[in-house]
Amino acid sequence: PALDCPQLLANDRAGDNRVLRVAPVAQPIRRRDICGHAVDRRRVVRRADVAPSPTAGFDRLRGLRKLPEQQDYAGWKAAQLRQFDMCAPHSEFWHLSHGQSLRVSVRPHLLGGLVFIIDDISETLRLEASFKLLVQVQRATLDTLEAGIAIFGPDGRLVLFNTHFTKLWKLSDDELQAQPHFTKVASLAEGRLGRDGIWGIVSAGIMSAEPERCNDWGKAVRADGRIISLSMSRLPNGATIATFCDLTDLQRFQDAQAKDSHVAA
Repeated sequence: PALDCPQLLANDRAGDNRVLRVAPVAQPIRRRDICGHAVDRRRVVRRADVAPSPTAGFDRLRGLRKLPEQQDYAGWKAAQLRQFDMCAPHSEFWHLSHGQSLRVSVRPHLLGGLVFIIDDISETLRLEASFKLLVQVQRATLDTLEAGIAIFGPDGRLVLFNTHFTKLWKLSDDELQAQPHFTKVASLAEGRLGRDGIWGIVSAGIMSAEPERCNDWGKAVRADGRIISLSMSRLPNGATIATFCDLTDLQRFQDAQAKDSHVAA
């Protein structure tokens, strides 16, 4: 069936307001056809900024500093214009000189030409950076502690840990960066040190309404013979914090003292 061009254009105008549609009219002439309302609202690209052709449009946006800075602007613009010949969907990020960041998604349109979908992701990136900084500060704070600390979210995933935890269980930061489930962490640890009951206690504590009850276990002997103390508690956000301490050397010292006292008596 023939395409209902007026209806398609109406759908564009009434649909995704992030859309800036650039369509060929008569080769090699190209013109701007539709500009979504949100383009004005978000101040990503104003209607007045869009020129009759992509070539002039890129030049105008560059003059307004609404394009990413390029060492070879002519080469970059030529690559952008080649998209009209390839008509292949793709996406890229534009980081502007005044701090704004845009995600630009390009896809072919049913009527020909390309649709540019422009999202302002500046705030999202700022929030992600703030969150990463917060995690780094929390990690640095935990690293000052002598105990191994692991914090598991309500879903059982490892959300935060310190260096002593990785050393104690012979794990690497790379293995834990993806926030693995505690069953995966237990599997990795047991694969390095052997199977014991310590991670079973951790599992019971994470799933328990009162993980503090698991503290009655106090100390446990790890598969490699090390004596590990374990304490658990629930945080206000529902996460569970597990604290591991290696008491092996302390226990040996106490045993030696007790033996000397017994011999002296």
